[in-house]
Amino acid sequence: MDRPGISKPQEGTSMKRYSERYPALLLAFVMLFPPLLGSGYLQVMLEPLLLGVESLVASAGDSAVPPDPRVVANRKLVARTRELIRSASGATAPSVASLLPQVSLAREAALRHHVPVYLVLALIHCESGFRQQAVSSSGAVGLMQVMPAVARGLAQSEGLPSPRWLQLLECRTNIEMGVMLLRRLHDRYGSWELALAAYNAGEGAFGEDGIREDVRFYVRNVSRGARILSRRGPGRPAA
Repeated sequence: MDRPGISKPQEGTSMKRYSERYPALLLAFVMLFPPLLGSGYLQVMLEPLLLGVESLVASAGDSAVPPDPRVVANRKLVARTRELIRSASGATAPSVASLLPQVSLAREAALRHHVPVYLVLALIHCESGFRQQAVSSSGAVGLMQVMPAVARGLAQSEGLPSPRWLQLLECRTNIEMGVMLLRRLHDRYGSWELALAAYNAGEGAFGEDGIREDVRFYVRNVSRGARILSRRGPGRPAA
């Protein structure tokens, strides 16, 4: 498979787009939280809110116009993701409004980098439980629990700006880095099973007898989640 092209992100592009589309909402937020003006944390806090508004507006659309197939696909993925969360833990699933932007971004990145979207969503579920600002004791950050040093190395190797720590808390940046990493690991190891193992534990995932048992447990959990999302029954998620 040819390596997918990676476009260089323009810094501030997303906030500029939101400020043009939703100026009143942005102004209200800044007036409520003036100390955050000009800080990187402003975008981290605003992103899920603005993405949610954008997604819901796109979903609503015009009743006289056939729905965008991408919107329909994203909403189906959200429904399946909520089903996965409920079946895995019995917990109340996040709202459609909060999941829709995350699922939409995951689907876009998965299509762009030729990674199974069900695998990406199942990985996010196992890594962070769809908590955008999750930070692990080892320093992994965000939805896909990306290590900052790994993200910097990956970005530099692709000729992209190195993401700052706060940027890795943004849904868009975190998902892009995580999916790029998963794609690279698949290219290196040749299967999604091995790619998941390396994503979870790096080079330490592999012992003399293959994948360590604790890492196998992680791989099984992600693969099970992908099967639930794809509703394909037993077997590995489709490539």
